[in-house]
Amino acid sequence: MADLTRASGPEYRFGPFQLNPAERQLLRDGNVVALGPRAFDLLVLLVQRAGQLVGKEEILRLVWPGLVVEENNLQVQVSALRKVLGHDAIATIPSLGYRFVAAPDRPPTERAGRHGPPPLSVIVMPFGLSGKGEAGDLAYALTQDLTTALRQKSRSAIVISHGLAETYRGKPVDPRDVGQQLNVRYLVEGSLRFTSEEFVFTTQLVETETAAQLWSQRDGLPIVTLGDGQQELVMRTASRLSRALWETEQRRVARLPQPLSSAMELALRAGALLDNADSLDIVHAARELYDQALCIEPNLAPALIGRGWTLLREFQDDRHAEREQILEDLDETSRRAVVADRHNSKAWSLRQHALEWAWRWEQALEANFEALRIDPYSSRVLGDRAHLFTIIGRPEEALPLLERAIALDPRDPSVVNRPDFPGDFLV
Repeated sequence: MADLTRASGPEYRFGPFQLNPAERQLLRDGNVVALGPRAFDLLVLLVQRAGQLVGKEEILRLVWPGLVVEENNLQVQVSALRKVLGHDAIATIPSLGYRFVAAPDRPPTERAGRHGPPPLSVIVMPFGLSGKGEAGDLAYALTQDLTTALRQKSRSAIVISHGLAETYRGKPVDPRDVGQQLNVRYLVEGSLRFTSEEFVFTTQLVETETAAQLWSQRDGLPIVTLGDGQQELVMRTASRLSRALWETEQRRVARLPQPLSSAMELALRAGALLDNADSLDIVHAARELYDQALCIEPNLAPALIGRGWTLLREFQDDRHAEREQILEDLDETSRRAVVADRHNSKAWSLRQHALEWAWRWEQALEANFEALRIDPYSSRVLGDRAHLFTIIGRPEEALPLLERAIALDPRDPSVVNRPDFPGDFLV
């Protein structure tokens, strides 16, 4: 069996659990939890690499050293851990491996480092609502739905499980305490309120280190449309929240001293550069950072997607570039992004644009269909489809898509600021 515990020493805490690798012991609320030896070794490995993808081959090599083991043995151990920890504690990365989602609270000597909690780590707290019965059930459902939707929208985020969040329901909560207990960087707070005609849904993003509110929004639905419009409201909120979370992390990482050693932080810094790039030199600098991130983690989808967008910028802006070479690089990068995360609508959107510039219109529409299937409430993906129909001469199909995109998020710059839509088309 792998010697994953002897040198581990420190204990890890996440929610009601305490993991002591040196003692080979898992406690829940102070009581010993029975785990088989393989399941325990797997848990230690995943917790020590919390927030990171751990590949199947690496797991099999470390947890079953020197043995030839079929993959279904690994699936059995993952299922055993999920029964104890909750299904959402361990995320499956299709075809690649697993990631421990519940960010553990490490010992003070580890927490005192420069980075603190993992990048893009967030928990959706139980929503507040005066009232019980059906209204209370709605608050529970919306909290759970937003947790799921945020995990779908922010594929690289560490979204703490809804089950762990529910342990805080009905208790006075200080964001700084939650941050320390779960080793999480941000939390989402929400409240629900009913007026005579409207259901009002307020959400805010809070930094756990300072308890400062970083972003907030107020949205609502007429009560008569609540049943039909609830899912759209959740997805619309998750989309805006995901963008706010990503932009907040980009600003934070941009202030960190160099050098950066985390692949995700390198990708975030590259994204901050690319979002504000007013010259090709800055675009190239962003690509260098993405390449550094990919040297550390070759299948990091945000780095592959961001790198693809630097190629698109160069293809569009640099008339002296080797355009065929850029298109070949873009084709390969977009393929890798989709392979890295087939459930990431942004990866499929990048693939769509790569195919567009190669004039492969039908395949571009198919890639956009995949993005829309994954994220049907995305204003960006709907805007991409409208753009495609416009350039292939089908404007009558583009207009309703664009109207739908603007209705979903009238502030989405990827839709309202697109240079390829004429002004009268957007009115």
